[in-house]
Amino acid sequence: MAKQSPKIAIIILNWNGFSDTVRCVESLFKSNYPNGCYSIHVVDNGSKEDEAKKLKEHFDSSITIFKSESNRGYCGGNNFAIENLALSDHDFVLVLNNDTIVADDCLDKLVEYAAKKNVILSELRSLTWRIKTKFSRVESAIISGPVQASPLIKM
Repeated sequence: MAKQSPKIAIIILNWNGFSDTVRCVESLFKSNYPNGCYSIHVVDNGSKEDEAKKLKEHFDSSITIFKSESNRGYCGGNNFAIENLALSDHDFVLVLNNDTIVADDCLDKLVEYAAKKNVILSELRSLTWRIKTKFSRVESAIISGPVQASPLIKM
């Protein structure tokens, strides 16, 4: 029996960036990573227009939309999604900027990198990385300990 790919919760923060967010999500849909092994969660972080509604109409039920009535800032907006996710269903959390276009092999490469660094997949860990827009190589990767210990993400 083939080994199941690790499950990734992808969090994208949107603030008055509907077009960027659409391009980012659409690039994730082109991923080679197995369907059902990643989920996309967009936080509308208090946008002036009702972008949560526009995103919901554009993507229907293929992504999860969280709407914050106020701008919680970068960390607060991402924490808002993390607090509302069933994280026990995921092995990794990927926090992705909404102006990022990922290559089709990006998620595979990030999981492969994590495996090489002996990340323990039985514990929920946070993988935070910045990916150079429109390129498939990882610009930098930071693997932190358990999410509770991360200075960026409060559980």
